[in-house]
Amino acid sequence: MTAPLEVLPSGDLAGRLLSGRYRLTELIGQGGCASVYAAQDERLDREVAVKVWAEPDEVTAEGRLTARLRHPGVVTVHDAATDGELAFLVMERVHGRSLAEELRDGPLAAERAVRLCGSSPAPWPACTPTTSCTAT
Repeated sequence: MTAPLEVLPSGDLAGRLLSGRYRLTELIGQGGCASVYAAQDERLDREVAVKVWAEPDEVTAEGRLTARLRHPGVVTVHDAATDGELAFLVMERVHGRSLAEELRDGPLAAERAVRLCGSSPAPWPACTPTTSCTAT
């Protein structure tokens, strides 16, 4: 039995094949609830990102929400599944600096923030600076 994700050592899942298809190659991010790996989709021969949780309910909720969003600043979701006790979300792999890396040098200039967000203001059409945002 695999240990809960939060106690797995960094990079512990690298090399693992999930659902007979997604080969995890490198740990690229980790938070309190999930880890994100660079991976290879061996069926379609493409590079992807795989977010892995130890709790299947988390992937279901985030996967459904993210899959409905269409915006240049939101990654495309390709798949959501489980493999044993691990739940995972397969997304497009985006190369570049993280938002945390962008902010290390201080606040973003307005022009840089607009470029990072894409051409539309937000993935939620009803979102304005003075209202709360909800996905449609």
